[in-house]
Amino acid sequence: MIIHDSAKSPPPRLARAIAQGTRGRTQGHATRLISPSDLGEILKPFVFLDLFDHEGAPFDGGLHPHSGIATLSYVLEGAVSYIDPDGVRGTLPAGGVEWMQAGRGMWHGGGLDRADRTRGVQLWIALPPQLESGPTVSIYQAPEEVPEDGPARVLLGSYGSATSAIQSPSPINYLAVRLKSGERWHYEPPAGHSVLWTAITSGVVSVPDELWHGDLAAFEPSSEAVEFEALSDSEFVLGSAAPHEHDLVLGHYSVHTSPDALRDAQAHISSIKRRPEPMREAASQEAVLRIEGRFDHLAAVRLRQRLILEETPRTILDFSHTESLDDATLPLVTVVLTLLLRRGREVALRGLRGHQLRVLEHLGIEVTAGGSARIVEWDEASF
Repeated sequence: MIIHDSAKSPPPRLARAIAQGTRGRTQGHATRLISPSDLGEILKPFVFLDLFDHEGAPFDGGLHPHSGIATLSYVLEGAVSYIDPDGVRGTLPAGGVEWMQAGRGMWHGGGLDRADRTRGVQLWIALPPQLESGPTVSIYQAPEEVPEDGPARVLLGSYGSATSAIQSPSPINYLAVRLKSGERWHYEPPAGHSVLWTAITSGVVSVPDELWHGDLAAFEPSSEAVEFEALSDSEFVLGSAAPHEHDLVLGHYSVHTSPDALRDAQAHISSIKRRPEPMREAASQEAVLRIEGRFDHLAAVRLRQRLILEETPRTILDFSHTESLDDATLPLVTVVLTLLLRRGREVALRGLRGHQLRVLEHLGIEVTAGGSARIVEWDEASF
């Protein structure tokens, strides 16, 4: 038997009790385990949780809006396709994470490109007032970019030595854990995380109550730890958080803290309804990424994540609309461009200034008069 996170056996203690449990409601290939009308009210900021398991014909889910919430999609098996708020298409493989912080409102979409079996989890998180009407943030993490500590992958927040690169909107931990039969794992929630739940995505675990594949357990509010023992090879997700001390005002695809915030977001969603559409037909061959606002290190990291996961043969990076571009980001941009070009992708750049183009060339990327990027091939005569 393997015991994680316990160099010394802890003293015996009473198990943290399960307050409520559910197997949710299944419709088609998805099972909803949390919704605001039931456990979402006692587990907020966690307001929706869907397990999806699909094996059959591919499908396109189409575009739909969100506001006031963040969604985190995690792929356990197979792959899912996505259309981000800018209309760019990509594929998220098993182990990958999609983070979509809707803010005041955005449109996105997705589906399945292949007939293989696909399993995963989608979580909706209620945003606090200072973020529910803010800008949209979209981040895509490849499997190797998701940090790990022991058997736990950190999808959001921190655990042990691992911290997610995604900035959590409030004090939240969200982990995906995999245990072999007989292994034990101990979770000690951070101070203030009185909300705690787990959902079993495969196998059987003891907490010490037995939880089977498809079960969700909401634990009683407290600061107590939980001990998991795998009774078979098992996978589960776990969320802990400080309580969301705000009402849940619901709209179609939206959750806000007040009627005024919901009305403002609905008007904004209506005004941007057609923005992603023009790229849908051309997206399979060419993606245009329009970069707006301040392009700093964080923006460069997010761009790298999107470009690594993007599968279109040609990508255009349009910097014409940036308010400011930090020159210190150019080395990271160079690394990403070099990787894409060596993979056979075509990349074009627009809107960069003369000195920025000279910096890129010094770092090894030349931009032609037409905007195409290519790797500078140095020879001995150049030195």
